[in-house]
Amino acid sequence: MVRSFSLAFFLLFVSAPSFAANAGPFTEQKGIVVVEVESTPTVGNWVSETIWPDYTGTAYYRWNGANQLTNPGVARLKYDIAIEHAGDYRLALRNRHEDPDPGQENDCWVKMDSGPWIKAFSNNGPGTVGQWNWETKFEITHGTEILPIYTLSPGLHTFEISGRSKHFQIDRFHLFLDTVPNPLNKNKAESPIYTGQTNIANYCTSKTTSGGCIPVMASSGVPQVGGTFNVSANQLIPNKSAMMIYGFTPQAAVFQGGYLCIAPQIKRLPVQITPAGPACTGTISINFATVADGNLGAGVTTYVQTWFRDGQDPFGSGLTDGLQFTWIL
Repeated sequence: MVRSFSLAFFLLFVSAPSFAANAGPFTEQKGIVVVEVESTPTVGNWVSETIWPDYTGTAYYRWNGANQLTNPGVARLKYDIAIEHAGDYRLALRNRHEDPDPGQENDCWVKMDSGPWIKAFSNNGPGTVGQWNWETKFEITHGTEILPIYTLSPGLHTFEISGRSKHFQIDRFHLFLDTVPNPLNKNKAESPIYTGQTNIANYCTSKTTSGGCIPVMASSGVPQVGGTFNVSANQLIPNKSAMMIYGFTPQAAVFQGGYLCIAPQIKRLPVQITPAGPACTGTISINFATVADGNLGAGVTTYVQTWFRDGQDPFGSGLTDGLQFTWIL
């Protein structure tokens, strides 16, 4: 029986670790992280095999060491992941075990960040024997089974696997939010590697002001939370209210005679007043690195645009183009 109760005591992480020496970090996209187990090298008594068909990637790993039923952390496989969207992520190991008894050779140890080592096991009766399956549960204490869920904040995290039962085999793992459709599709591509590139670029199209000016977004500095990354809107109407908006999905939807460059959900920053001066000199700016939003962090791509007053425009408003950037560490 699976008992449903909060994992917060065990699995709430507040700090992100440094990178491990492997191919990651793998970037979560739209609520899911997909990682092939062979993306990090074998260590200790983990062996790489291709004997059983229908594995994904280039191989799967089998624990070929002695049972480590009370000794977690032996021969750690480490995988770095970059989370963009905070939430409760379900863990599913694509695994296989051959013993006719579905309760034997069916588990490993897993760990997220500085949390505890937890037994992750696969046992849904004979249906999980001798075939690849996604059955994954946590056993906190003997006989206490719970759903394998991690509460993850935006930023970097390290997921680890260590050997427990001899001959347990792992092909890949998925971490996903409950909003993800078909999260256990084995044909999902492995998540892209986060490279740390900022990818700062303008996109979408500005709306020409009533005075014939073309407003434009710009930036200076590095998009790093807590640092200095000044985002500005320039060539606006002087002495008018203006407001930056941002979100996490781009678009180019016709809006008020121009284009709305951000798809819902759209977030607003405080209204500012552009300085008085000649035409086309209006500007506002903000250090985006100090914006208080837990959804902003390493690996997250953000889209920003500015809306401003333009009294001579038929709609009474102006719109800049969009600015996109990806946060680094």
